[in-house]
Amino acid sequence: MSDVIYVLDSAVFIKNATSWFNDKLCVTSYLVYEELLSPQARMEFERMQLQNMNLYVPSNKFRKEVEAKVKGLKLSKTDVELLAIGYELFKKGKKVVIVTDDYWIQNAARMLGIGYKGVERGEIFKTLRWKKICESCKHEQQEGEKCYKCGSKIVWVPVL
Repeated sequence: MSDVIYVLDSAVFIKNATSWFNDKLCVTSYLVYEELLSPQARMEFERMQLQNMNLYVPSNKFRKEVEAKVKGLKLSKTDVELLAIGYELFKKGKKVVIVTDDYWIQNAARMLGIGYKGVERGEIFKTLRWKKICESCKHEQQEGEKCYKCGSKIVWVPVL
């Protein structure tokens, strides 16, 4: 395996941690740029793009594989995109590290066998599976924000 490829999440730009990656091979998704609200974070993204960061679009094959493997986790479209990038590169024999403070992404990366690193918050130490249940009647359901049985709020809980 050659050099590590770092897949950068929005936390790298928001927390101004790009200097850690100035001499490293980096990729990310344009969806990350769309999440950045501060002008400073957007400037850091653009600077990294000019320096050593490439935008990467994973193939549909790997996106669908990731979606199937992490089904039931609370992940955004951007999260799934970053995981699909990392998974595709990993499956192509590259050493990959996803850089994020998002524990949901770290958990999914661990499930997929992909390396991960925190920016400020550190890393998770064990993989957790999650499910959605009603906070009142404990009915388990995967879709919706309200319980189909009693109408109460649906919450995420770890599967122990």
